[in-house]
Amino acid sequence: MSSGNFSSAVTTIKKQSFEDAKLSTAKQIATSNCLSSSQIVEICNAFTYEQSKLDFAKFAYRHCIDTNNYFKVNNVFQFTTSTDELNEFIQGQ
Repeated sequence: MSSGNFSSAVTTIKKQSFEDAKLSTAKQIATSNCLSSSQIVEICNAFTYEQSKLDFAKFAYRHCIDTNNYFKVNNVFQFTTSTDELNEFIQGQ
């Protein structure tokens, strides 16, 4: 996804009032575009709650163009259990 379009997408996500709306918008964007692991990190950081970050990180994995760098997404999580859950999800793919 180009940097200009990506900036607009992140702005749109951040403008959503509710976490569910942010997640829904982020998933819509991921479905329609190929994202880099760094872009996925930035989108995850737009969420307030750990569970939303995890849900999006799992969803976005299928839309990532550089899955070899997906380890970068681990840095968005506050809890080790979230990192572990994401890693287990990826191993199951």
